[in-house]
Amino acid sequence: MADEKEDQNANEPIGFYNSRKITFYKSFEEENEAKYAYYASLTMQERLNQLNQLLKQIYGAEFGPEKTFGSKIYFD
Repeated sequence: MADEKEDQNANEPIGFYNSRKITFYKSFEEENEAKYAYYASLTMQERLNQLNQLLKQIYGAEFGPEKTFGSKIYFD
């Protein structure tokens, strides 16, 4: 078994998250405050990049190579 004093990092490959560190919160309020502090620390460009990546994951087929001018909004 692993020692309890080992580093609290996940040994999974990095996917969506930039870090392997696991954080445990004592309450939902503490978790929400940490999220708010994280998003407040990002620049507007970083926030838009994350939004763009999320939209591409959700609506991947909608953002195909056929980009035309019209009533739809396309993200690169």
